[in-house]
Amino acid sequence: MKRAGLVVAAWGAVLILHSIVLFIWVGVAYSSMLLLASGLASVVAGLAVAWRASSPRRRALADVSLPAVLLALGVFTASGGLVAGRWLTVLGAGIMVVAAAGLIRESLAMRREARG
Repeated sequence: MKRAGLVVAAWGAVLILHSIVLFIWVGVAYSSMLLLASGLASVVAGLAVAWRASSPRRRALADVSLPAVLLALGVFTASGGLVAGRWLTVLGAGIMVVAAAGLIRESLAMRREARG
């Protein structure tokens, strides 16, 4: 599990490198900033996963997580707000709030299951 986090962090480093090249090529643009932000997020997430994997403990994992799919759908919908307008961003944010509540509920249930 520790190796998987490092792979994601390495992918984030590649994205950061590409954003720097794009910044040199076209200057400050939405594309270079979005690529940089996604690279930084990938590096942070990968390092967090690698760090958390170093502590051995028993964990319960869900086979299927519908709130995770709903969260991805909310992010996709909110990002469509860049094209369609603020109303779609607000709709996506609402979907993400519902999904986050579902993920919190799911993680609390998995913690209870791991303890008992």
